[in-house]
Amino acid sequence: MRRSNKTVICKEQSGIALENWLSGRFSYLTLEQWQSEIQAGRVLLQEQKPMGSEILNQGDIVEYFPIERAEPPVELSYEIVYEDADLLIVNKPGNLPCHPGGRFFNHTLWALLKQTYPQFHIINRLDRETSGLVIIALHKKAAANLSNQIKNRTVEKMYQVLVHGKTEPSINAEGWLSNDESSEIRKKRVFTFEEPQSEEKIQSSSTWFETLSQNESFSLLKVKLGTGRMHQIRATIFSLGFPVVGDKIYGLDDQFYLRYIHGELTKQDHNDLILDRQALHACGLKFTHPTSNHPVEFEAPAPKEFKATLL
Repeated sequence: MRRSNKTVICKEQSGIALENWLSGRFSYLTLEQWQSEIQAGRVLLQEQKPMGSEILNQGDIVEYFPIERAEPPVELSYEIVYEDADLLIVNKPGNLPCHPGGRFFNHTLWALLKQTYPQFHIINRLDRETSGLVIIALHKKAAANLSNQIKNRTVEKMYQVLVHGKTEPSINAEGWLSNDESSEIRKKRVFTFEEPQSEEKIQSSSTWFETLSQNESFSLLKVKLGTGRMHQIRATIFSLGFPVVGDKIYGLDDQFYLRYIHGELTKQDHNDLILDRQALHACGLKFTHPTSNHPVEFEAPAPKEFKATLL
């Protein structure tokens, strides 16, 4: 049986041409790519093959039958921490992408949620290898409210990260993030306390670390963000001399990532990485409920493998 992704058009989505709605709602394909998918018969509107220019009405059913491709294995389990009429709080496992992209479509949190929830919006995206709490809005009004809270930095996010080395009880990292010119990895970033004299794009960065537990080889840290920058936690703690356990970019050696992207990781590499994914976990959220306007708080304990590494 062909696997499909089905969406029921709501009032706010009506009045838009099918092809424009698809490219706007599911931006992992361009308008031209969606037009090709429609022409190939992989999109149905009301169980009929459309032209693409049809104007959507409330209650219309759109189905998409993607080409079945072998996707990389992921962790398909997730936990609903909280649910009401407005939002979900999901505890995402490590090694599960939030959104479709690249080689991943059905093996994503989005695709898994679509099996139960016809309408939803993922508010805060976590990297594929990062586990922890994700906010899901169940309607457009809640999505707008929560997105504004993210934009205005009124959502408090807490993380835990497991690193190599024995850290100080607390670290206040106020400084700058910029491209790591010494690395062969183009997207790798570096943290410095002094503003770098570079023409490359730089960003101010504020991160606070507190040591929760440690042994002679590893430390488990609680992290609070003052800014929200790409790779902020991993790049900062790595630059301070504490590589992230399991991290192929901000771990013990750049060569892990270079071998990983070519499918050439060795058994010894896996042993040295210790974990099969970066040891970063979104453990806490505090924000204002989009309907009641009451403060809400959610927690998710660190995965067992983090603590097991410290034993």
